[in-house]
Amino acid sequence: MTSVTAVCALLALTAGCSSSASSGAGGSTSKSNEGRSGASNSAGTSLTLHLGITVGETGAIASFGLPLANGARLAIDEANAEGGIHVDATFCDSQYKSNLAVTCGRRLQSVNKDSVVIGGTTLEAIPLLAFNNTSDNKFVLIAGTGSANLVNQQNPLVARYFFNVPQYMKREVTLLSQASTTYSFKLDNIGIMASNDEAGLTWANALQSEWAKLGKPTPTIAKYNDGTTDFTSELTALLANKPDAIGLTQACSISAAIIKQAQQLGFKGRFIQYVACDPAGLATYIPETAFTGSLFEASNWSIPSQQISDFMSSYKAKFNTPAIVASTYGYAETWWAIKAAEAAKSTDPAKIRAAMPEVLTESAPWNLQKISNLQPTGEVSSKMDLAYVKAPNNIVDIQ
Repeated sequence: MTSVTAVCALLALTAGCSSSASSGAGGSTSKSNEGRSGASNSAGTSLTLHLGITVGETGAIASFGLPLANGARLAIDEANAEGGIHVDATFCDSQYKSNLAVTCGRRLQSVNKDSVVIGGTTLEAIPLLAFNNTSDNKFVLIAGTGSANLVNQQNPLVARYFFNVPQYMKREVTLLSQASTTYSFKLDNIGIMASNDEAGLTWANALQSEWAKLGKPTPTIAKYNDGTTDFTSELTALLANKPDAIGLTQACSISAAIIKQAQQLGFKGRFIQYVACDPAGLATYIPETAFTGSLFEASNWSIPSQQISDFMSSYKAKFNTPAIVASTYGYAETWWAIKAAEAAKSTDPAKIRAAMPEVLTESAPWNLQKISNLQPTGEVSSKMDLAYVKAPNNIVDIQ
């Protein structure tokens, strides 16, 4: 088993290491407990799955990355307590920076030789493709990315656990129009604050295209770079077109900052939020009254169920903080990898990937987003609704 010391040696110039992957703290690298060398699974085979997780636990979107990583930690603890396949995990903090994502990919591939790597967002996933494509030490890459690039690479070892934005956007704009009619608010002119990355631009371009197809004014897109904290210039240009609503493409902390600054500039309209943030998560940054009347992409996370309730209780007990929508991705992606390795009775990446379609069922208790139908390209099927914040503590599901 690769030692933490060896991992740290490669990162001496960038950051230090921690020996506990079960803690809630972020860091450049951390490993799971190494006291267990493996456990017998239900078939009686002793297997240890080496799993890498690279997300931005600190940095620009830590409000998304850390909950995602903690969801993975919860899944790992549950799996190891279950007594099936043993999971030895290494967490690498990309800080949501592309150069560090590359460093993480190199480390997880060449040093750890992980069978499965989970990339938190498009920014982490796309650099990881280079290592997955060319290396002798190939790995299954599971990622949460809304763009098509992950599944358009003819790479047989990739899998998306997220929502196909172009696939669902046509239905979403229909629901947006339906909501404006049902609840009698004006929604014709939309402006979009788009993070200048693949995920943000994919969402912005899809919304712009489908909205225009309804015969509505073509939405204006204002782009900003990662790490931006002052959005005055972008918002000023956007507000000149007098939008009824502003689309938001990133995590809750960034959306909250944009909302506050837009309202300081006199904007009194509503917001349309990408699935990266939900009302509960946003309310940890700004009062719910600041986004009353806004619309949020609503996944299965928004539908009350015993499954979601149990997950939220377990997450809160472990990390002493509420789970948010991002937590579900790391949890489900990790369990997906574990269950596929158990089904394959192997830690060989090709065999794990071959077993992944059969274990991705909507009824799987860990499949919190009800994503299904894994295809050879790595694409999946999913459903998206809308949540309308009609009033504080009054959220209506539109479907």
